[in-house]
Amino acid sequence: MENYEDEIITYPAPKLERYTIPSYELDSLAKGAQLPAYFNISIFLLSLAGSLLGSVLVPISEKGFVNSTMASIVLFVIACVLFLFGVILLGVWIKRGKDVSKVFQEIKSRVPKNTASTSKIISSGAINLGDVQETKNNH
Repeated sequence: MENYEDEIITYPAPKLERYTIPSYELDSLAKGAQLPAYFNISIFLLSLAGSLLGSVLVPISEKGFVNSTMASIVLFVIACVLFLFGVILLGVWIKRGKDVSKVFQEIKSRVPKNTASTSKIISSGAINLGDVQETKNNH
C-alpha cells in the first residue's frame, strides 16, 4: 500500500509599502463614487425623451404644430426638457470621470517604478496552487 504525504507549499508574502494620499485627492475620488448614478440616470432620461419624442412627433407631423392638441405640445416640451437634463448629466459624467482619472494618474505617478513588491510574487501563488507534488514513501 502506498502512503502519500501532503506537501505544504509556502509562498513569500508580498511586501507592503505605504504611500501618502492627501485628503483633497481622497475627496476627489469620493466624488467619483456617484459617477455610475449620473450615467444611469442620463441614459434613462435620454431614452425616455427619445420615446416621448417618437410618440409625440408622429401626431404633430400629421396635423402640424399649430393644430396639435395641448397634450401633444406639453409632452413635446417635457421630452425636450428630459433630453436637456440627460445631456447635462452625461456631460457631468464625462467631466467628473476625467477628473477622477487625472487623480488616479497623479497618485500612480508618485509610486516609484522600481518597487520591491511586484505582481510576480502575488501571482506566482495563484498560478501554482494546483501544482502539488506527490511523494511516495515505500516501506
